Amino acid sequence: MDTQQFFSDVTTGKTQKPLRPWKPFFKQVPEKFNEVFNKYEGDFDKHIATSIPMYREMQLITGDAIVKAYEDKKHPYLIDIAGSEGTWAKAITECSGGTIHTEVVDCNEQMHEAFIKLRAPLGCNYFNGAFLESPNDTQVFKPEMPADVVHAGMAFQFMPFSRRTCIAEVKNSYLNEDGLFLIEEKVIPNQPREWFQNETLKNEFKKMYYSEEAIRQKQNSVVNNMDANLIRQDDLYGVLCLHFKHVHQYYSAGNFIGFACSDKKDTINNFGYKTITF
Repeated sequence: MDTQQFFSDVTTGKTQKPLRPWKPFFKQVPEKFNEVFNKYEGDFDKHIATSIPMYREMQLITGDAIVKAYEDKKHPYLIDIAGSEGTWAKAITECSGGTIHTEVVDCNEQMHEAFIKLRAPLGCNYFNGAFLESPNDTQVFKPEMPADVVHAGMAFQFMPFSRRTCIAEVKNSYLNEDGLFLIEEKVIPNQPREWFQNETLKNEFKKMYYSEEAIRQKQNSVVNNMDANLIRQDDLYGVLCLHFKHVHQYYSAGNFIGFACSDKKDTINNFGYKTITF
């Protein structure tokens, strides 16, 4: 199955619906941000929260941290690459009282429709187009000004470009000189034997929400294709270090990791991330 078709089917509720609602592993998720996030939550959000361990907790904690870090900055601007239904960006804008302007960039039409269906707060916009060049004449996003924060969550592993190309584009065309770049990806661990251990842990997590058949169906339709485009953890870290002076890991859930990057140490410190580990 084409990856974008899979995303569309999940977004419209045609497939991969969890058997029960997501529940956090711990209670210390930001209460207000969680409440606002839930108001805008779509079917794709529900699927990701119940498919990737601790990913929703990570979204809530990082979103809340961004609101607090940029609440006193004049006209802060955030770009969310492959932001799907735009829920995370909507919650950031609303929780900041409209102070943080957010822009979601995603080429999937059904995700754009889901964004429109649950009306966004003023200051949160959606660009229904590509991050980089597109083979099917999709409009390509070009930032009107550098952003204070750029986020790419599970994005580049689905794109036909090298990580070096993608991250260079973020650094050179998207981010201001003191900006913060947040990236989450599924990676190949540095020790090959850890891959299967981590995949087993992930599937045990998913069994709380999906049948064995649903897990097998997704593995065959999209996961195997995605896994072919993964990068080694050390290689991803190395590319980030080529472009940023400060690179700090804030998310670790088996084969899923996240890094906060900036050329300015104060930017990382103000973000105040917590390590989120499964």
